[in-house]
Amino acid sequence: MSAVEHRPPTLVQSITILAVSWVFVLVWFVSNPGIDYLQLLIAVAGTIVVLVAALVAGVRSVIGRGASIFICSVVLVLLMAALAIFVRAQSPANPLFRIRFTLSQSALANRATLQALPEAMQGSQWVGLFHVARIERFGDEVRFITGMCGVIDQCGLVFRPVPPTQAHGKERLDHVSGNWYELYDVF
Repeated sequence: MSAVEHRPPTLVQSITILAVSWVFVLVWFVSNPGIDYLQLLIAVAGTIVVLVAALVAGVRSVIGRGASIFICSVVLVLLMAALAIFVRAQSPANPLFRIRFTLSQSALANRATLQALPEAMQGSQWVGLFHVARIERFGDEVRFITGMCGVIDQCGLVFRPVPPTQAHGKERLDHVSGNWYELYDVF
């Protein structure tokens, strides 16, 4: 046998890895411009699995009860944030969204100012930390549609050189920073 044996992870390590991984998934959902129905179902189902694992581990004293309560609290808070975003739309004041936007702002600005950008670019791509389903140009306005939100609506980010005077149709633009707006476009 080699000097370093490969041991399977302990139950405590497995629960910790599960909980931390799930927190990252929920942070990803909560920092998106919007959450669609499928993502919400995944968030609820995954959270139930993590909650059951943490509660059972706490009751059986595999992990401390304090750790179990902490894991459950963090996961529930993130799930409630995901539910709120699904029902009401993303808020530009959400600190997780703002961090993700700030880290992506230069990549988004570079894409928005490309002279060769056609009126619409289909096909998903990464722009900064955002997975963009398509990019649309309307005059000087550039829309980064990140995907569906709610049941049939679409969400994303919009770059506008001048502030909007009025929304088009049933869309809502919320100011994020500078010339950037969060888009919630109702079908």
